[in-house]
Parts: sequence; C-alpha cells; structure tokens
Amino acid sequence: MIQEDQIQHTSLLYLSQPVAELAEKLVAEAPEGIDRTSFTNSGSEANELAILASRQSTGENIVVSLRHGYHGGTSATLASCGHHTWRFRSQPVASTVSALEPNCYRCPFGQTQSSCNLECAKNVETTIQTTTHGEIAAFIAEPVMGVGGFISPPREYFSEVAKIVHNYGGKYISDEVQTGAGRGGGQFLMTKELGIDADLITMAKGFGNGAAIGAVLMKSEVADSMKGQLLMEGFQDLMRDFSLIGDVRGRGLLIGIELVKDRKTKAYASEEAALFMDYCKDQGLLLGKGGLFGNVVRIAPPLNINSEEVKFMLSVMRKSFEMLERRG
Repeated sequence: MIQEDQIQHTSLLYLSQPVAELAEKLVAEAPEGIDRTSFTNSGSEANELAILASRQSTGENIVVSLRHGYHGGTSATLASCGHHTWRFRSQPVASTVSALEPNCYRCPFGQTQSSCNLECAKNVETTIQTTTHGEIAAFIAEPVMGVGGFISPPREYFSEVAKIVHNYGGKYISDEVQTGAGRGGGQFLMTKELGIDADLITMAKGFGNGAAIGAVLMKSEVADSMKGQLLMEGFQDLMRDFSLIGDVRGRGLLIGIELVKDRKTKAYASEEAALFMDYCKDQGLLLGKGGLFGNVVRIAPPLNINSEEVKFMLSVMRKSFEMLERRG
C-alpha cells in the first residue's frame, strides 16, 4: 500500500520503494536476459524510449516497422505507423522503413497456411537489403497487431525475424502496450510465451489498469549504452579525488571538466590541461579542450560508446591525473 505521504510518480528522478518493487516484479516476468526496467507515462513514451535506446545502443538510426502496425502518437512512433489514417502531412518519416505485414488471412504474398514459407519474415530481410545501408537500429512489432485489426502472426515468424534483425545489427523491440499484462490469455508477457528473442519490451494500457504509466524492459547491453550518466558519475568521482578539477558540468554526452590551480581562487590551470591531454594521448585516449584559456577538458564521445569504453576512459584519466599530481 502507498501511504499518503509517499510520492507516486513514474519518473525515476525520485525513487521510492513501490517503484523498486515494481521493477523487480517486471524483470521476474520478463524473458531471460531482459533485466532492466525504466518507467514512462504512456505506451507512446515507452516506444519512444525503446527506439531512442536502440539507436543509442547500435549507433544506427533506421527503424524497421510493419505495414498495419501502430506504436503511438508521438514523433518517432508515428513515423513508424503503418496506417494512413494515423499519419499527418507534417509527420516526419526519416530513418524509418516498413516491411510487409504477417497477415495469414490476407497474405500479401498470396499464400495459405499450408503453402506458407514465411515469406513475410523473409521480407524483413529484403526490406533491410533494399531500403537501408545494411545496418539498422531496430525492428519494432506487436506480438498481436492491435490497431491493424488484431493480426496474429504465425509463431515461427518471430524467431525468424529476430535472427534477421540481429544479423543486421538491430535491436528487436516487442511492443506489448496492448498485449502485455496477461491480455494475451497466457503468460504475463506474450514475448516470453512466444519465445521472442527481444532486446526491449514496452508496456502500458492494461499494465497500469487505468493509471498513466508505461514501462520499457530491456537487456543490460541496451541500458548500458545510455552512457551520459555513467560518465558524469565517473567524472564526479575523479573530482572528489583530485583537487585540480574545479568543476564537472554538461548534459548527456557533452561534458566539460574545468581544471583550476586552486578551487578557491579558480585560477586557470591551462598548462596542466595541456599536459593532462598529452598523458591521456600517450595511453590511447584523445580528448578535446576548450574555454577561453584552454583549461576545460571537453568530452563528446560518439553515440555508440559502450560501457567498456567508458571504463577505459575513466581509467586512463585517473592515471593521468595521478601523473600530474606526482609531477607536482
């Protein structure tokens, strides 16, 4: 029970016990390998976050969706919408492509269930080969296509498509905004019931039972790609250990570390900044600098930086600060 004096909020800005408990329960219901949870206010936001995380994780932009699919009413989700009735003249559609729908009743390939050779699944690969540069960020699909008329693809479709998506470097997003929370009649998540090798699962609607809440379940490798906070925390640890660092500031993957000779006077440590960059360079880490007096180390890594590269960066920078200290 949530007490009257407890915060109820889907944001992770303020953590609370119910949020932690819910995250643990969701992960327990998820397929093996899905071990991270983030909460949103809606299904549209959940799919936006899933697409963003996939693009961040892969370093690619293109999202493959399905004709007749629907994933929300926000910018990225509408760009992947497979219905003209939900599109708008001003709707951006860059970096999205559509594969043919897996509709057994109205098969776009003219097949029947007895003659089916999973042409619809193979069309995902054809779509990637002919409308992208050969690498994608994600494929997004519902286990049962809701707005499209509750189209239920054959079970074999999902495993075949997951292999294709992963072969082209993409992440598989299983949109369970409508099907999740047991609405499929079996397990809590149809992704798990159907054995879909998904990297991210989105939820809302029945999950909140009327409350404005959504969620994204994802693999650690995807969650860990959102590295801005990890970098910032690492730099703040360095600041606690080295008085040469006067300030750590920035957002996301744009971070500045201002070096000063004295934290009280804030005297510019321009020479030290240059030496620090040389020490880092000698260990294989190239950094930039800025500020009027060249005393701000500028960190702006590529969007596809991974956790191992962050650890390497922090390790090299720590050794370089230690070298500066020994130099006196």
